[in-house]
Amino acid sequence: MEKVANNTEPKTSAVATKLSFSQSRQQQLNAQKVFAHGLATVLLTKAIIFGPLERMKIVLQVNPLANYTNPSDRPKGALDLSNKISVNQGLLSFYRGNNAYLYKLAIQHILKFMLYETVFQQFNHKNKNDLNLTGTIAAASATAIVTTAITYPLDLAHGRMAADMSKKTIVVAMSKNASPVNNRPPRLYSSVRDCLTKTQEQSGVVQSRKFMNMFRGIQSALIAQVPYTVVLMTSFELFNTFLDSPSATFNKRDDHFFLYKYLTRFGASTFSLLLAQALCYPLDTVKRRMQVNGSLGFKNMYKSDLHCLQTIIAKEGVRQLYSGWSLNMVKCVPLTLMQYIMFQNLRFISKEQRAKKE
Repeated sequence: MEKVANNTEPKTSAVATKLSFSQSRQQQLNAQKVFAHGLATVLLTKAIIFGPLERMKIVLQVNPLANYTNPSDRPKGALDLSNKISVNQGLLSFYRGNNAYLYKLAIQHILKFMLYETVFQQFNHKNKNDLNLTGTIAAASATAIVTTAITYPLDLAHGRMAADMSKKTIVVAMSKNASPVNNRPPRLYSSVRDCLTKTQEQSGVVQSRKFMNMFRGIQSALIAQVPYTVVLMTSFELFNTFLDSPSATFNKRDDHFFLYKYLTRFGASTFSLLLAQALCYPLDTVKRRMQVNGSLGFKNMYKSDLHCLQTIIAKEGVRQLYSGWSLNMVKCVPLTLMQYIMFQNLRFISKEQRAKKE
């Protein structure tokens, strides 16, 4: 009997090892699928669907710094800006600078996926099995700061390219024998690489400062990350207590209004996002102003991020810090809903494909 028991133990151990390996492998595959679905959702919603609104927001934020040959070309608001872009630049120009935005979002998502869990364990090492709000906020803030710093040159390229209001080039022949003449200026930057190259070679920049020239306005971007994350997560917990009901289930034929369904499922995330962006939006405006300050087609008005903030408040008023905020609000509600729907649909497609293979 002892021999039989001894022979059985290695087999049991081997089976347990295989099961453990299989479970860990399945967890890895699930994590990779969540990552892929999340990345696709972020790129589709933020860059593709709401990319035009992001570009319009940036143009309105830096509008006072722009040098316009014709004063009538300066946009007076969101609707006027939309008309000027479509007429003077073409419909595709609503996505000007969007390639830099896509690169930035993709790299940020990859970095967050790689860094967050590691950073979270460092801040929450004492209670690894418990969800600690303080540890979560600290980990999210630290991850956001690192990803923002790494991807900032792409953010600057996106800001400068999006703010470019140069009209589309029209070729006109003066006479039969004359060569064609461009009666409108070309775009300031032809690509992300061209933008970053011109940024480093900007006139008045010392040789040793060329690399740092790609990080103009980064102070405001980094400072905004901590309060943004704190407000976002704490307000989410607060709103979640009053609005969200995880046990609530809805279907198409029930009598509940759409607004009630939306608030129950997405109310906390939407309101916390609006509140966090409202409080930190002035820093985003300062960042965008510093990104284009003294660049091609823009005035050189500010010495630093603090000087920029003080100048805007003194000369333009606090209201100007919220230029383009209406466009930000417009995309907040549908963005939350669309990201949820797209993530669920991508996950459903993935499950269907896996079922077919099996």
